[in-house]
Amino acid sequence: MEASTLDPPRVLPLAVVLSERRCLVVGGGRRAARRVAELVAAGAVVRVVAPELRAEVAELVAATPTASWHARRFEPGDLEGVHLVVVATSDPHVDQRVFDLAEARGTWVHCPDDPARCSVHAMALARRGPVTVAVSTAGTSPALAAYLRGWLDARLDDALGSVATLLDRLRRELHAAGTATEGRPWGEAVDDELVALVAAGDEGAAEARVRDAVFPAGHGS
Repeated sequence: MEASTLDPPRVLPLAVVLSERRCLVVGGGRRAARRVAELVAAGAVVRVVAPELRAEVAELVAATPTASWHARRFEPGDLEGVHLVVVATSDPHVDQRVFDLAEARGTWVHCPDDPARCSVHAMALARRGPVTVAVSTAGTSPALAAYLRGWLDARLDDALGSVATLLDRLRRELHAAGTATEGRPWGEAVDDELVALVAAGDEGAAEARVRDAVFPAGHGS
């Protein structure tokens, strides 16, 4: 039985590293503003192509050394060397043209509020330092994704970022000693008690708890 065209796509959530990678935003209005800000925050090299820019986008581009504005309409050559394109012109004919050209090149495309012209969907994010919890509805309901983000954001402990930093440091220590980190009993240490110790400012006890559970006997002795 063939899937209905109304069925949402099956997606594989990925955390994409865009730092120093070229991204293109076609359009400079309300739909583009949030995505430009997100790309800049991700460290991407952002090129915005649009005849005009919303004031907040213009200010952000002007303040960001890795962002630029090209005051004209989209041209196919704008896709050269681009890893991700956000198409948000509010003109369905232009959006479709950019989507088709990008798809032909194998370039990922996101079109805000238009799932039919997306090969990637933006996710609603809740952040605690390096910890990012993302919610996707595969483009079916941004409002539901935003609701779930708020629900999660209200419940995520502020200490989670510090917990992640601590665990990263200890994993690096194991790697430096030539010890594999996979298959070790991290689950015995990474739990509510560990988060509570870090939240209380007792990072020494938190570190000792991880070492006792995960590190090989005699490590560092």
